[in-house]
Amino acid sequence: MFALAKPIKSLSEINPTFFIGERKLNGERAILSVFTDIKLINRRQTDITNRYPDIVESIELKRTIENMVLDGEIVIWDKNQKREDFNALKHRTTTSPLSFSYFLKNQPATLYVFDILWLNDKDLRNLPLLKRKKILHNLISETSNLKLTPYTTDIESLYKRSKTEDWEGIMLKRKNSRYIPNRTELWLKLKNIKETVVEIYGLEDGKDALVTSKGNVGLRSSALKEEYLKKKPKYAEVMYLYETKSGKLFQPILKRFVG
Repeated sequence: MFALAKPIKSLSEINPTFFIGERKLNGERAILSVFTDIKLINRRQTDITNRYPDIVESIELKRTIENMVLDGEIVIWDKNQKREDFNALKHRTTTSPLSFSYFLKNQPATLYVFDILWLNDKDLRNLPLLKRKKILHNLISETSNLKLTPYTTDIESLYKRSKTEDWEGIMLKRKNSRYIPNRTELWLKLKNIKETVVEIYGLEDGKDALVTSKGNVGLRSSALKEEYLKKKPKYAEVMYLYETKSGKLFQPILKRFVG
């Protein structure tokens, strides 16, 4: 159902001339469908409409829109409006009406749309990406909870900005790409991977994970667990995307043991 991106490690792997670039947002991917009613569906094919009434209620449909399907990313920003607060999305699953009202008021969600798949009974997925972008930008009226994802053809500058402003990374999409609901090389993602050394306190009880000075780090294979138990190293070199406000590493990956 969703078009997905393959990871790359460097811009040297592509010819930027054939691509547009977007900020890679760290949120919840969702399809927005507008037919007899408005629905939000995530990658697990779960109807999440009720979690985001702030998004649904903000949608202003033009009279020319009979039905449409959009693709985008739902994001809740931190207090400084600089970094996505991924954990805040989990608050939208609460079963407490009081808590839900609090989070709805104090942690508003925004849907950043970047593609259009369907409009007025017409399948647009076989149109070139830039053509779909043009239709999308002429169609959508932005609100506080519904935004168009900015894009650029200046890939180098976008990537530099992503590093300067500490984004998760960038998305790269072929200008003439069709919307294919699979993971293809038409769409690519380049993450800003960082590295650090953490102190190891031991193994988490009942799990294949290290307890470290920067949060838990998973052991991706039995061989790594055996190596740890044999050597009992004090430190580990870890790759990660960024450090959370609680001091833990986001999406840490063990690179190697140290010492």
